[in-house]
Amino acid sequence: MERELAPGGMEVRWYGERGVMNALVTHLQRTSDPVESVRTFLSAVRWAGPGGGSWVNDFTQVYLIVEIGLADFGNPDLMIVCHGPAGVRCVFVESKIVMYLASMRPNHKGMQLPGFNSSINGQLSLKYRFARSLHAAASDAMEIAESPAQLGVYKAKQGDSKPLPRRLVKPVILKNILRPLGLLGLPETHCAYVALTWDAPERVFFNDPLVRKHDGLPVFSNEAGDDASAQDRLGWLGYGALDEILNLREAPEYQAALRTMIDYNVPKPADYSDAVIALGQVSAEAIPLMDRLASLFTGYDVARFEGSFSIKEGGQTIAKLIPRENGVFVGIRDSK
Repeated sequence: MERELAPGGMEVRWYGERGVMNALVTHLQRTSDPVESVRTFLSAVRWAGPGGGSWVNDFTQVYLIVEIGLADFGNPDLMIVCHGPAGVRCVFVESKIVMYLASMRPNHKGMQLPGFNSSINGQLSLKYRFARSLHAAASDAMEIAESPAQLGVYKAKQGDSKPLPRRLVKPVILKNILRPLGLLGLPETHCAYVALTWDAPERVFFNDPLVRKHDGLPVFSNEAGDDASAQDRLGWLGYGALDEILNLREAPEYQAALRTMIDYNVPKPADYSDAVIALGQVSAEAIPLMDRLASLFTGYDVARFEGSFSIKEGGQTIAKLIPRENGVFVGIRDSK
């Protein structure tokens, strides 16, 4: 039942992916030991390589930076900067409240695809490029810029059409965040890249053959075009695990924000059958047709995700619109 506010009362409600991240960070901050809570978060990450989280028990201070603007390198949903006796570590977290398969885009089509840099692999690739550029920056640098050779590699591998290397020139970011946190000149090997997605543990993206088949892994390549060791520092975490390890069932703001996007924390096999929308196999006519169909559901809540619509009534999904190669799939729930 909807809770009623007393006269003069106020309630804050967070919505969507940004709301979920804000609620998660607020929950971490409110715990009795925030540093340990962040350690718990990072300890739950599944890494693609054996050494990905070997440093997690070594830090004593944590800085959480939410959706910082990195100009040409995008806006990471969360940066976790950890300080400890062994130095500084930086974790870039990109979140999607859809499956990895439903957010990724094929690298060989790359930036020719609208919104490629908003895809999960596009975002993680940009953070790697930023980390390499951080490594090259002097401690008194006034800008963060990638090398022309690095841009050339991504022109070849992801179709980057920028005429000049990507860069960040924001004095307030450099002076007030990156420099004080010890990130200028930070070795790229001290950085990690985590996808927080709506996936089942058995479908972790870096082990999923469909992700590889459709060229959806992040591209971590050095200036010579070689795949770098950063693949070992590629990680995944799911919303189901988050609920358990951080006791988020007791966090009403987080739950309210999450439920605006998904009805349950771990997707079912049938949900994966719908993820074909992410594999670059959608016709040009399907998206506008889906938009028109969604407009017919007047009187219902219509939530748009990465390439699909959920039609909701009373917080429960009663229909799904999913673009296909030759049209739009419409699924109607026949019972509540």
